[in-house]
Amino acid sequence: MQLCMFLVIAMGKILCYDNCMMKNILKNKKFWKIICILAIIAYTAKNLFIGADTDEGYGIMAGYRLAMGDRLLLEMWEPHQTSAIFTAVFIRLFVKLTGGVNYLNLFLRLVFFPIQAGVSVFLYKTIHRTVPQMDENVAALMGLLYYVTTPKSIFIPEYSNLHNWFFALMVLCLLRYFGAKDSEGRQTAGELRWLVLAGIFMTCDVLAYPSMVLVFLCCLVFLLVRRSEKKWKELCAYVLPCVASAAVMFTYLLSYMTPQKMLEMAGEILGEGSHQTTVGEKLLGWGSSLGEMAMILLCALLVSLGIRWFIEKVWKKKLPGLLQLPGMLFFVIVFLIQIWFWLFSSFNAIYPQLLLMAVSLTGCYIYLRRDKTEKLFYELILLAFVNYFSVLLLSNWGPMLLVTYLILGAVAGLVCLGDYWQKENTAGKKAIQILCLILVLGNAFSYTWLILGSQEYHAYVIQNVRGINREGLRAGILTDYMTAYRYNNNLAVWPEAVPDGSTVLYVGPSQFYCMLGEHKQASPDTICSMIYDERLLDYWKINPDRYPDVVVFESCYGDIAQEGENSFIWNWLMENFKPAERKDYPYITVFMR
Repeated sequence: MQLCMFLVIAMGKILCYDNCMMKNILKNKKFWKIICILAIIAYTAKNLFIGADTDEGYGIMAGYRLAMGDRLLLEMWEPHQTSAIFTAVFIRLFVKLTGGVNYLNLFLRLVFFPIQAGVSVFLYKTIHRTVPQMDENVAALMGLLYYVTTPKSIFIPEYSNLHNWFFALMVLCLLRYFGAKDSEGRQTAGELRWLVLAGIFMTCDVLAYPSMVLVFLCCLVFLLVRRSEKKWKELCAYVLPCVASAAVMFTYLLSYMTPQKMLEMAGEILGEGSHQTTVGEKLLGWGSSLGEMAMILLCALLVSLGIRWFIEKVWKKKLPGLLQLPGMLFFVIVFLIQIWFWLFSSFNAIYPQLLLMAVSLTGCYIYLRRDKTEKLFYELILLAFVNYFSVLLLSNWGPMLLVTYLILGAVAGLVCLGDYWQKENTAGKKAIQILCLILVLGNAFSYTWLILGSQEYHAYVIQNVRGINREGLRAGILTDYMTAYRYNNNLAVWPEAVPDGSTVLYVGPSQFYCMLGEHKQASPDTICSMIYDERLLDYWKINPDRYPDVVVFESCYGDIAQEGENSFIWNWLMENFKPAERKDYPYITVFMR
């Protein structure tokens, strides 16, 4: 009911004031450029200094373990461990330069934004070069849209962002090769170096997110079925870097374990409990989430058709201005629904990004039913959906929360839509500018409006930023009062509670606290949703030097969750570890032998 009232009021305003608002919205280009610049500054500053999440801690912790000498597969059982290769480079550099981890989290965010900006600029330049008929401002807005869209509300080089970069770079290199045009917009032969780079980025993408091997196979099929006089050269240019990189990786792993041990470790990693669901459960979850998303988009489509019918058939009038363009009213309604989610729903932070899905699907529809011009970008949309499905395979999140992985599909959809609109209507150029502007400013708002990692799930930045992490890993980052208080309290008691040199098993989602001291990690993996089960015993059997002498439980003034997911670990603690000493602190409880 609240959503319906919100839509009625918002649509009433848009329909009534369209002539004075919509028609002239881009007339003052300098004004909107200033608005975009301010939005980008606000987005960057907020996400650089505000918010801290356990998922972010997991990304840092995995890289830290590798940087400090833990070995892949054998001593690290994190499901995203190969992505830590890239994170570890920056962490190792920081630790070498500073001698510790103070401000490490902030440093990794400082690394993130220039890389994100670089990929965005490359996207803008590639779109501008491969679609020369497109207005340069639209291409620039597409680059900004990529900049303000990340898979999660996490802003460090961890697995989701690494995948987002490498997939984008791979796709853009393919566009540079297959979509090469001369200064007059005529198709020309691409340079093979772009295929070689695409192959290198594809390899990196598989390391960041192993299920991206499906994307590689799709690209391979595309190259095989494509008619080309240089087919085998193209295949070699794309595939050989992947094969060579894979050979280097396997040679490194075989330098300290046998193939049999490698397979055994892979089985242990795939058995990680928090990502284990049956095929039926996964399909049921996907069906429910996709059905919910489809219902929302279908309702938005029906409402847009209903409004158009009522105004044109009953009132005998035309829709105001740019709303006459096919699909524009639908996108406006979807955007209003999205705003409602950001303002009033229980969804956290940026989700569910319905407009990205809507634009991607519309791009497919335009190519299949309206205009066959942009075949390459239609194929890009299909590849983006393969990417989306590949992420779903390994994720314990549902489809509605993973729509952000469709960002490249949305960009390709905008290209198809813009080309179609400009052929259909003289106002098409202005319409695609407005749609891109809506997406950029909308996403900049969504990533800036809410704070991640707060004690409240749907927490506004203005109301909730009341604390600062003072030292250690998260030094300099602002959060809500209780999150900062808990972190600072643990930071203060940790040297007394957990002696340096200990082998520590941390029980709870915030395993990054182990970075507050110099410890050996007793846990097979540091994922924040870790299930404590028999895998622990397998890990200690394979790595006996990792058996803990200190066990740290997350708690609240001595209150420990002994039931549910902690039942196995609690029974092990009492029956096998047999602690000689227990110390209760405000937010951790420490057991020692």
